[in-house]
Amino acid sequence: MTSAARTDILLGLGTIGLAAFLSLYLLPLGIVLPGNTETRALAPDFWPTIIVEIAGLAGACLVVHGWLNRRNPTDDDDASSDVREKLAVAARVSVAFGAMFACYWLVPTLGLVAGAIALCAFLMVLGGERRLLIILPVSIILPVLLYLFFAGFAGVPIPTGMFEGVLEGAGS
Repeated sequence: MTSAARTDILLGLGTIGLAAFLSLYLLPLGIVLPGNTETRALAPDFWPTIIVEIAGLAGACLVVHGWLNRRNPTDDDDASSDVREKLAVAARVSVAFGAMFACYWLVPTLGLVAGAIALCAFLMVLGGERRLLIILPVSIILPVLLYLFFAGFAGVPIPTGMFEGVLEGAGS
């Protein structure tokens, strides 16, 4: 078995185990379910459960991928470029986490919508997208639509920060 296949299988099994722990123990323990939820999609445990189930499915896919590729030889001829590539990926992930923390700390000032617009645009550029005709509409329309859904339909208060007067009543 190749080391990449072993890594995929172990990572997949770990992800499945974590998803099972979260789904069977932590989510029921940590999320209080009110009895008067109109639809299942508005229940407090709906989206965390969906995310955990998707993570479990991704773990299962990793296990299957590792199992199917367990006999394929790997390219170990250029180890120095592999190390550089891993460092570049680690740096990109670190910068993405830093941007998310910055967005989190700026929510009281900027509001969630403006912070999400800036974060979405930054992450798209960090991910390699360079077309402005893709970056601008996606990074503006997606957070605004999510705001309108949660503030208007679901009735979830969303912090608007310095745009409090501008967005007042837009979600109702």
